[in-house]
Amino acid sequence: MSPLNSEAATSDVALSAPASDPGIEAPPDVASLDVAGGSGYAEDVFSFEAMRLKVGDRFQLQLPPRFAGERVIVKLIGYLAPHSLMITPPRDVDGFRLPIEEGEGVFVRVFANENAFAFESLVSKVVRLPFDYLHLSFPSQVRGRNVRKAPRVKTRIICSLSASDQGADSAPGVLVNLSANGALLVTRGDSLSRGDVVRLSFRLMIHGIEVLMNLQAVVRSLIAGESATRQETSYFGVEFVDLTPTDRMTLQSMVYQQLIEQPQAVA
Repeated sequence: MSPLNSEAATSDVALSAPASDPGIEAPPDVASLDVAGGSGYAEDVFSFEAMRLKVGDRFQLQLPPRFAGERVIVKLIGYLAPHSLMITPPRDVDGFRLPIEEGEGVFVRVFANENAFAFESLVSKVVRLPFDYLHLSFPSQVRGRNVRKAPRVKTRIICSLSASDQGADSAPGVLVNLSANGALLVTRGDSLSRGDVVRLSFRLMIHGIEVLMNLQAVVRSLIAGESATRQETSYFGVEFVDLTPTDRMTLQSMVYQQLIEQPQAVA
C-alpha cells in the first residue's frame, strides 16, 4: 500500500464575524464565497501522483445529497493505485459515525503540493472490522487550481481598525480577501494613507475555539475616488508586520483550509 505525500492544512479553521455588521458592502465578485459543484471546480487536470499525498492527510468530503450537501473532514489511511483509497469514516460534530452507504457518490477536496485539488469518487466498500474505514474508488480524473504565489482567498471578515497607538479610537471595516502576508481592507472614507500603521482586530474559529487576531499592518496601497468622503467605501491593501509564529501559522492554516472548503474562493 502506497503512502500519500501532502502539505495539507494544519488545522480546521472557520471564519466568524461579530453579530454587528458595520454596513460596509463589498461588490459581489469580492465578497461572494459561493462554490460550484464538482464539475465546475477548476480548469486544470492533474495526475493522481501530482497530489503527492501521504497517510494522515486530511480530505474534505462532500457527502451525498441526502446529507444536504454536508461537508466533513476525514483522513487518508492509504491507497492502492489504481484500485482504492482508504479513508476514516465521516463523523458529525458530536463524533457519531454518519451512515454513508456503499455505492454512494462523494466529492473530495484536498490542498496539497501548493495546489487545491478535487475529484469525484464512489464509496466502494464500508468496513467495520477490525476498525471502521471506507474504501473509495480510485479517481479517474483529478482537477485542481495552482496557488503557488502567496495564496489569497476571498473572505468577508468583520474587523475593527485603529491607529497602532494604545487607546486609539477604532473604526469598523471588512477584510474582503486575506493571505498569510496581508489583506484587502474595506472601510469608510479615505482617512488612511500609504505608509500608515494600523492595528486590525478580528475573530477566527479554530477547532471550534474562537481566536482573536490582533495584528499590526502597514497600508501599502489605496483605492479611493478623488472625491471620497467618510460615507463612501474605500479599499486599502495592507501588509501584516511583526507577526508572531503563532499568528502566521493561524493565517496560513485559515487560507489553506479555505482553499480546501471553498476552492473557487481564490482571490
